[in-house]
Amino acid sequence: MLNLPWVIITEVVMTAFIIWIIAYLRKHSRGLTLRSFSVSVILLSMMGSMFDSLIYYMAMPRTFFNVVLAANISMIAMAIAIVYILWTAVKEKDYSMKRSMALAFALILGWNEVSMALFLRILGYYFHDVASLAAYLAYFGLSITNFLFLAPMIAEMVFFIAFRLSPGLGRRISTALLLMQVADPAVLGDSAAVIPLLIAYSIIMIFAVYYAFSYVYGNRRSIDRMSRRLVGWFIFIFALSTAGLLEPIVVHGPFGLSWFVFAVSMMSSMVLYFEIILGMFTPVPDRVPLTAENPVAS
Repeated sequence: MLNLPWVIITEVVMTAFIIWIIAYLRKHSRGLTLRSFSVSVILLSMMGSMFDSLIYYMAMPRTFFNVVLAANISMIAMAIAIVYILWTAVKEKDYSMKRSMALAFALILGWNEVSMALFLRILGYYFHDVASLAAYLAYFGLSITNFLFLAPMIAEMVFFIAFRLSPGLGRRISTALLLMQVADPAVLGDSAAVIPLLIAYSIIMIFAVYYAFSYVYGNRRSIDRMSRRLVGWFIFIFALSTAGLLEPIVVHGPFGLSWFVFAVSMMSSMVLYFEIILGMFTPVPDRVPLTAENPVAS
């Protein structure tokens, strides 16, 4: 692997940043001010667009046009973020973490995660042999399923599941998603470990589904509409993951392309996890503020 110190630094800094920004949003979930909302959007957009600019700069030939375009990628993303802030400031009077805002932040966080995964891959292994669309899709599959990205993603999930989520359906499904991520069959790339990991993943996925649905069955009389919607999305993730496991049977190569659908399922799991953490499936009045028991510096 190349640039190992920089890979580790990137993982540590980004993991800490994502944990802090989510904790900040959760702390102010009952009433985001325009300042806290703007700071969150700008910081996330700045980080994601910085990764995108660096990816383009490192991957493409060092021509004047490509250097200018790499800089403009970041500028365009920041301009879109500022327009979104202004549009929200004019339209919204209440900045509480409503469903639409939780979804927006979950998608922005998902964008950051994808950009980080691609950047870690190019930093650790460089970017080459991308002459077709299939090669780009294969690169995406390799980046998302690789251990370089899996490690910080799992660290983020473990932190909030262990220290922030209260017992309930959200925590059960988040834990099930975590178990499904840990058992990624493609984590070590195209190696002899794929088959054993595939068997392990199948077993863990069955256990994860049982763990989530045992709670649903035990509390079936009290499951509300938002909880049913959460269960529906979890079923969708499960179906997508199953399709990802079957894809290598149909698509034999390259390796990353064979696991493209599974990579999409992993990122979908991550977005759903962010939605749970940000309270998208929990009514605002029912959310417990973190300032009393779990203070987080803002």
